[in-house]
Amino acid sequence: MAALRLEMKPGWKTYWRAPGEAGIPPQLDWTGSDNLEATRILWPTPSVIFSNGRRSIGYRDSVVLPIVIAPKDAGKPVRLEGMLQAGICGTVCVPMQFQLSGELTGETAEPVPLIEAAMRYRPVSGAAAGVKNLRCRTHPSEDGLVVEARMQLPRGPSDEVVVFEYDDPDLWIASASVIRKGRELTAVSTFMVQPGSGDETGTALGPKPEPAHVDLSRLRLTILGKDRAIDLNGCPEARSLSTILRSE
Repeated sequence: MAALRLEMKPGWKTYWRAPGEAGIPPQLDWTGSDNLEATRILWPTPSVIFSNGRRSIGYRDSVVLPIVIAPKDAGKPVRLEGMLQAGICGTVCVPMQFQLSGELTGETAEPVPLIEAAMRYRPVSGAAAGVKNLRCRTHPSEDGLVVEARMQLPRGPSDEVVVFEYDDPDLWIASASVIRKGRELTAVSTFMVQPGSGDETGTALGPKPEPAHVDLSRLRLTILGKDRAIDLNGCPEARSLSTILRSE
């Protein structure tokens, strides 16, 4: 386990993995590292930030990002060499690049309070939060595919924001609208193909692109409230494939 700590000027912010309506999510490139098989960021709960009429998802002032490091050979040290690209915003947003380096020997180290605090501040599972009867449905629209998620969830002390994610870089996902009726929470978003993702030449999509498939079991939802965050992976009651407009 390692971690990346970003310290910013008071009031400045950086972004979560799904930055919202505007923003640059942090990108890590570990090219140049030795004995490194894979890495995975364990994202702490972000904040919902409103600025200039837009909603973004991120972190103010500072953030610690725990990173799971998987070596190729567990008996040898891991030498890390890489680059972080991130958007850092005050009154203006500036794309920044940071060179990173370090070495993990695999020896047992003392717990680091900052990493432990970041780990405790991660979203909880749906089961731990009391989510029940999660289900999704879809229907096509002129813009793409409308995705609706509905569940039973005890109401918290504040309104919730729901973030939809899907592991396809060609898709753009609109900010979700959220409806509360007692214990029932419904979130609705539209999935669209990003302009220029239609073919290898970057040609924009035509008015009648060919249909492709979106597997709702790969959908990820994060529910953000004032005192809690909930991470939901997949829609257990909607395992069928649904179509969305996109170009081959």
